[in-house]
Amino acid sequence: MHISDVIGQVISLRDVQSVQVSGKDKKRVEFRLLEINGQSMACCLWGKYAEQLEEHLQKSNDSNVVCLIRFAKIGFYKGDVQVTNAFDASLIQFDPEFPETLALKLRVSNDEYALALTDTKREKRLRKDHTVHWNNVEIKSISEIMMAPVEEGCKIICLIECMDTDWSWFYFGHNSCKSKALILKSKEGGILFSNEKPLFWCTSCHATVTSVAPKYKLHMFVKDDTSTCKLMMLDSVRKLIVGCEAEELWDGSYDEIEDPAYLPQPIRDLVGKSLCFGVTLGSENVANGSDVFLVSQVCSGDKILQIE
Repeated sequence: MHISDVIGQVISLRDVQSVQVSGKDKKRVEFRLLEINGQSMACCLWGKYAEQLEEHLQKSNDSNVVCLIRFAKIGFYKGDVQVTNAFDASLIQFDPEFPETLALKLRVSNDEYALALTDTKREKRLRKDHTVHWNNVEIKSISEIMMAPVEEGCKIICLIECMDTDWSWFYFGHNSCKSKALILKSKEGGILFSNEKPLFWCTSCHATVTSVAPKYKLHMFVKDDTSTCKLMMLDSVRKLIVGCEAEELWDGSYDEIEDPAYLPQPIRDLVGKSLCFGVTLGSENVANGSDVFLVSQVCSGDKILQIE
C-alpha cells in the first residue's frame, strides 16, 4: 500500500450505498477511474468523500466527471489495484483545471479512445513481434474469421461496400511517437495556443505538444460471398490504397468535424473496389466476438492472383 495523487475520468459508477461499519452507517461509492493512458483502476470512496461525489453529480447534472484524489491510498483488493481515500487525510477535486482534465473530457466516446489505444498498441506489437510473411498466411472467408478460435494473421478477399461515417476518417497524431493527440480547449470552448500553434495532449507521452499532423483511421464495411464485417485501417498502411498522406486531404481546420459523412474524394473512390487485406485476429475478436478487424497489409489485384 502507498499514498499518491491520482486523476482520471469517473466511469462504471455505482449507486452510493449506506453500509454498516463498526455499528454505524457509512456511505460508500464504487467506480473506476479511467486514466489518460487508457488504463482504468477500481476506486472506492468512503464517508464524506462519497457524499462529495454524490453532491457534485447532483449539482452539475453532468456524468462526464474528472476526479483528482490527492493523498489517495493505493492498494490491492481481490487481485485488482484499488484506489481509496486515506481516512480523512485525502483531498478530492472534481474537474480541476489541468491539461489532463481537458484531454479526458475531449474524448468523443470512451469506446473510441480505448479502441484507438488498443489498436495502436496491437499494431506496434505486430510490427515488433510478428514478421508475418503475408504471402504464406491462409486466405479465409469473412464467416471463417468471425468464428476463428485462435488469434492469428490471415487474408481476406472482399469488396469495400462503404465507409463507416460514424467515425472521422483521421485523427491527430504526435509526430514524435505517432500516438493519438487530443486538442486542448479552454472552458469556454476556445482552442489553446502556444507560440501561435494549437496545443495538444499526447496520450502516450502524457505531455502537451504542438508538433502534430492528421493520420488516417479509416473504418470500412466490407463483404464477400459469406458475410460482412468492418475493417479498421490505421496510418501505417494508408498509402497502400489511398495513395497520399492524410495531411494532403485535410482542410486545415482544428475544429471538430461537423459532418463526418463528408469524405475526401480519394477515400470515396475506395468504395466498390475488391482488395485482399491482411488482417490480425486479436483477443477482442476471438474472445469477445468483435466484428472489427485491424488491417495490417493490403495486396493489390495482381498479388491476389499470385496468392491464389
